[in-house]
Amino acid sequence: MYEALDILKKYYITESKQMVTRWIRQNKIKAIRTDNRKQGWEIDEEDLYAFIETLRPGLRKIYQEIEKLKQENKMLKEISKKVIAEVELKQLSFDDFEEINTKKKRGKYGKITPSLLKKVFFASNELKYFSETERDYKFREFYNLFFENGKLKPELFDTDKNVYICPVTYIAYDYPKPLIKNAVKEFLEPRLF
Repeated sequence: MYEALDILKKYYITESKQMVTRWIRQNKIKAIRTDNRKQGWEIDEEDLYAFIETLRPGLRKIYQEIEKLKQENKMLKEISKKVIAEVELKQLSFDDFEEINTKKKRGKYGKITPSLLKKVFFASNELKYFSETERDYKFREFYNLFFENGKLKPELFDTDKNVYICPVTYIAYDYPKPLIKNAVKEFLEPRLF
């Protein structure tokens, strides 16, 4: 019954439950009484649309066409977004493309930051052999290998090759996390004198 009322509201026929009940009693809408009084009436969807067609001829087809147009519009918007993105990408010059590649490499996950350095350093298994004071001292020492006055030392990034140079092993790395992990291992490894 309530589903039927929602459909009738959608087609601007009525918002009144009493009106639907009246039409059922007048046999304008075909319905079957259910055993459960709370549920009320059971109305076949096609019978309901037949009733709508008698009151508002052609309205259902118009709504179906509107729904099709909405779906087509949504698809066209998605396609146009993709086309616009492709056109914009093609308009980029080679220099712009190189700049984007550099930004990607040194972007969110490609940049050595003090927080990344600290996170990787203190996650290291090698630290279990040190006291808390020694850990803090070692971290300050390790930090100073990478940063000077709060900024990454310029000699640690080779701009020509677009790679990081490890200050402990002097090996080149494309990404900072493996560089820091290996540097921590080398830095904390016990030395035999």
